[in-house]
Amino acid sequence: MSKKLGRPTKYHPAIVKVICDAVSDGVPISHAAVIAGVSVEWVSQYRRHYPDFDRKIREAISAAIQSRLAIVKRAAESADESIALRAATWWLTHTPGAAEHFSESRRVELTGANGLPLSAGVTLYLPQKENAVVVGGAEAAPALTEGGQSERA
Repeated sequence: MSKKLGRPTKYHPAIVKVICDAVSDGVPISHAAVIAGVSVEWVSQYRRHYPDFDRKIREAISAAIQSRLAIVKRAAESADESIALRAATWWLTHTPGAAEHFSESRRVELTGANGLPLSAGVTLYLPQKENAVVVGGAEAAPALTEGGQSERA
């Protein structure tokens, strides 16, 4: 009989349930991890190692989205016009496909030729000084005369 070496795993169905319940309530995964007493890194690692855990989290996120959108949909069908307007506006500004057209904040990306990044250059023009400058305890190069000769020469 061989014994497993190393630390026992923290992966346990109770932790999975706490995380998935929190996520389905709309809690971000980073906070759901804290609620369950594990780190965000733990959640990321175990999502990679346990495909079923990853699937459960994705399902919890989808269920949370679906239930919240159902509330927005009911509000958009409200007899109160102000509630219906707010719900419809929210939907238009947050739903992919519609948000690009109706959202007040727009993202504009500028690119160079053929979609390459823009390039820019900066040129600094510094005035010439007549006297040498002491920088960090060392004397800088001496100033040049009009003929390009060093004043020390």
